[in-house]
Amino acid sequence: MKKVILNILMGLMVIGVSMAQQRMPRTPEQRAEMQTKRLTKEITLTADQQTQVKNILLSRAIKVDSLRADQTMDKSQRMQQLKAIKDEGDVSIQKVLSPEQYKKYLDLQEEQMDKVQQRRQSRQ
Repeated sequence: MKKVILNILMGLMVIGVSMAQQRMPRTPEQRAEMQTKRLTKEITLTADQQTQVKNILLSRAIKVDSLRADQTMDKSQRMQQLKAIKDEGDVSIQKVLSPEQYKKYLDLQEEQMDKVQQRRQSRQ
């Protein structure tokens, strides 16, 4: 379980780095909206769930951006903080989703991590 969480965290960092390298970086609001739309499509969120999930994702995105801007931490400290932010968001999301939806949510995260790892391996 720890390995999966670390992999997810690494994936989020890779996604963040790749987004930062694009010409037009997305704002936290844009990222939260994009992620909410994807989750709505993939796990069939209700209108109420969409609002709640979007707020959770927006809060998480703002915290991640703030953490990235903080240059006082070393890499391991930053990773620990990223993991804490992710875990906090996941707990909040779990409260909003049904058990079946939350399982799909976790499956989607795992799929995303697999894709990130495949891309990373193909670059080496």
